[in-house]
Amino acid sequence: MAAGSTSTDGIVGVEPPLVVFVSSLLRELRAEREALQGAILGMGIARPWVFEFTPATAQSLQCSYLEKAHICDFFVLLIDENVSPAVELEFENALEHQRAMLVFLKADKEDKGCRRSAAANALIRRIPTKWTTFTDPTDLALKFRAAVSDEIVRRVREGLIALRSGELQWLEDAGSRLG
Repeated sequence: MAAGSTSTDGIVGVEPPLVVFVSSLLRELRAEREALQGAILGMGIARPWVFEFTPATAQSLQCSYLEKAHICDFFVLLIDENVSPAVELEFENALEHQRAMLVFLKADKEDKGCRRSAAANALIRRIPTKWTTFTDPTDLALKFRAAVSDEIVRRVREGLIALRSGELQWLEDAGSRLG
């Protein structure tokens, strides 16, 4: 950033917040997507990209969401019973561009007599990272906060991200609180 320039927040010399892209079926996981949006905003250092909460755009529909999957800092994939071709495309894009991937699978499929679709199971088998399960929107928000906090702390310790004094401790603590 050039001297005297401003970030998207209008504060001189401050980097824009991290971008967290949320990928899932919209209707099937509506409450979970809303909980994630709140958890991301509550961290104060990240902003969510959640399709249904974005403004209108002149870009084509596919281009608008794939661009964000390509440039995000964290790609969050939520899977319940099904996936769509759009979710599969977002996943492929995140893999291709080596985005940090955090994956959460809705638990209790067998308890409710539900099974994941063949497409969902095929996508799960291709996930290259460790995933975890969640039971409800609050559980997801807590597990997301813990996971993204761990990822940021790890990157700080590896020298990939620099934080101001006190921010690292705040992040270490953030993983255990929701709001």
